[in-house]
Amino acid sequence: FSRGHQAKSKIEMNSLVEIVDETTAFSITGTQFTSFVKRLGLSNTSTEYSIVAVMGGQSGGKSTLMNLLFGTQFAVLNSTERRGATTKGIWMGGSQYQHGVLVLDSEGTDSDEKDEALVETFARQSALFALALAEVLIVNLWAHDIGKRQAQNLPVLETIFEVNLSLFQANHNNRTKLVFVIRDHIEKVTPLKVIEDALLNSISIIWDRVPKPEQFQNAKVGEIFDIEFVGLRHYDLQRREFLQDVKDFSDRFRASTNPRSFWATDFHFAKSRDVPISGLHDYCSQLWSSIKHRDELNIVSQKASLTNSLCEKYCQRSYDKFLDECSSLRASVESGLVAKFGSECSSLVEQALGRYDKEAFFNEADKSNKDSELGRIKHQRRTQLFDRVCAELALLFERQIRRAMDICVDLFEKQLQNALPTNGTAISDLHHTVQKASRSSQAKFVEIQQESTIKDANWDREGIQNSLEELKRRFRKITLETRKSQFQCLKSEAKNLLKVEFVPKIAALLKQGSMDLWNQVHQERITAVSLITSLLTSKIKGFKCSTSEEEHVSREMENTILMCIRDESRNQVGFIEQILLKRFDNLFRLDQDGIPRRWDQTDEIRPLFKESRIKAFELLEVYAGFRNGSDGSENKLPDMTPEDKVFIPADQLEDIKCKFLQLTEGALREAEIQRNSSSEKIPMWAIAMIVVLGFNEFTYILFNPFLFFLLIIIVSSTFIVYKLEIQGPLMIFGRHALQTASERLESLFRPAQLSYSDKAVEMGELGSRFSESGKLGTRSQTPSDQVSQQKDVDPRKIQKTRGLSDLPSRTSLNGPVSKAKSH
Repeated sequence: FSRGHQAKSKIEMNSLVEIVDETTAFSITGTQFTSFVKRLGLSNTSTEYSIVAVMGGQSGGKSTLMNLLFGTQFAVLNSTERRGATTKGIWMGGSQYQHGVLVLDSEGTDSDEKDEALVETFARQSALFALALAEVLIVNLWAHDIGKRQAQNLPVLETIFEVNLSLFQANHNNRTKLVFVIRDHIEKVTPLKVIEDALLNSISIIWDRVPKPEQFQNAKVGEIFDIEFVGLRHYDLQRREFLQDVKDFSDRFRASTNPRSFWATDFHFAKSRDVPISGLHDYCSQLWSSIKHRDELNIVSQKASLTNSLCEKYCQRSYDKFLDECSSLRASVESGLVAKFGSECSSLVEQALGRYDKEAFFNEADKSNKDSELGRIKHQRRTQLFDRVCAELALLFERQIRRAMDICVDLFEKQLQNALPTNGTAISDLHHTVQKASRSSQAKFVEIQQESTIKDANWDREGIQNSLEELKRRFRKITLETRKSQFQCLKSEAKNLLKVEFVPKIAALLKQGSMDLWNQVHQERITAVSLITSLLTSKIKGFKCSTSEEEHVSREMENTILMCIRDESRNQVGFIEQILLKRFDNLFRLDQDGIPRRWDQTDEIRPLFKESRIKAFELLEVYAGFRNGSDGSENKLPDMTPEDKVFIPADQLEDIKCKFLQLTEGALREAEIQRNSSSEKIPMWAIAMIVVLGFNEFTYILFNPFLFFLLIIIVSSTFIVYKLEIQGPLMIFGRHALQTASERLESLFRPAQLSYSDKAVEMGELGSRFSESGKLGTRSQTPSDQVSQQKDVDPRKIQKTRGLSDLPSRTSLNGPVSKAKSH
């Protein structure tokens, strides 16, 4: 069996790993150990595994026994070839019969191939290592060595008891079952009971010598240790019985449902519960390092250190995965507001914590255990992972809040714009509209913020509050801008109202030409102030203005009214000549009833003409500038400069007067002509002679239809011309028509070709006439020059030029055209 197994082990050596080499160095790497457990089919997160270790003397068949019990391939001794140590250091294999059972095989404790001190040291170290890891520790003894101190490994047992007592003191569940296997036992020679009693006696002696803590001074060895004895009959003498004993022994390592199973204990998996397969390598490394450096073997501390290291790895692994999963959410936040940000964040957090929990906690009971040191470490790392994840999500949360803030600001602005009138008028309840839009937008912001927040996330509450305050500040800024624009709309509305209601009335008053103009204007101004005040009162309350702001707006509106008066007055001043002529005509041409005057010999024309001019000039003074009302209500004109109060500058007054005098001269001549024509009556004797001498002609005309009809037309036209008093213009028109016709006929019979000198003379004549009228300045001419030029000028040209001066100078606003000068 040994030779066959040794040959097989060479082929399947890859199923074993060397934990500690013969130089006592921890030799296996993490990668090698991971590959080893992967071949065994063990999950990295699994904690439901058990370790069985064996210790005993050199060449005592330890490896052979483990191979038979668990189907491993540890190297065994070929006794036919040599005697010596086969297993060097500490090796680990996996059971082929029971999943999740790892087997430790160590070097013999009494080898003569090394220095005795080294052998004892390594025996003690390997025993401590096996005791810390193994749930079942098999002590391999030969029946014929019972009673021998070194053969029974009593020094090693003493060390085992000391260490196991300290471990039991720290954790009562951290117990190791000691199974003493008695090899080559022959019942007929020495009953098993005798061997058990001898071993128990030796164990009691060791127990009494071991220093014990105060609470274990009176404790029995059976209260601290689980000790069991298993006898295996002689391999050579009783081969069949030996194999049956091995089979029965192996079955106790397989099914936990077997009442005699080694796993049917309360502390099953107790040692592996806090050490997952993924951390077993590091745990073994830490244990061996502590044992090798003679440090105090504190399993709890070692497990705490391992748990902390593993949980840190779990955290980092889960966090790295979280960063990859978070990339899509980060892209979504960069592009806009995420609708279900909080849900997605919570999902990412749950996934990250779920990955950690799956690796760090073995079951729900382990997850709920927060009182133990290992439980505190796991939950502490879990909290750190949660904080790291939340810290990363907090950056996205800040961007989400910024997006939400922009959306709520747009919503606030949109609600304001929708509430504002579209016809350019000001809103009457601006403050109420702003408050309503602000509450709605803030509620939307709070809703988004709450939906985007993760439960139990320790995000910056002060930062969230600052975001809300910043949102309010942005609302106030928009409100101020809207309020300013609405003030402009209110002012525009008031100005439009003035244009419709006030300006036309002012224009009508200015056109009337009344001497009481400014009293009437101020009355209209008072009415306009009342109208604007009513408009402001109805709408400015909705602006929640201060008293100073209301006073400022009222003052500005009053100034606007004054500016309207100023602008309209300046517009009408452009027609001041027509206004003065209208007043003059009303005083001179019309009587008190507004009927045109008919002048006769009794009328004094010149005094009336002079008085009319004077009164017209008085109106010019009225229109020259702004005046206060007669009641003194406007003694102080706000914000009106002296330039604003002047409508006609002083240098223009004289020009207007001169022009007005020229325009009114024709009216005097026309009136005098009419008065003189009324005094030239035909004598009665002349009328009688005309009737007698022209009787035949009258009779002929009356009885001739054509002549009679022509007579009616002539009489009617004459009557109309007389009544309309347009005989003067008709005479001028007729004279020009006759002159034009005669010139045209003369040009047909005797064409006049002017030479180059004639044209020069003509141009000189025209230039002289333009200079006399003030439109074109030339140098003065001597009398001799004028005479020579007049001799050379064609008389027809002179007559034509003079004819132009006979055109009427103006047309009255209410009366007929004045007569031209006679030449």
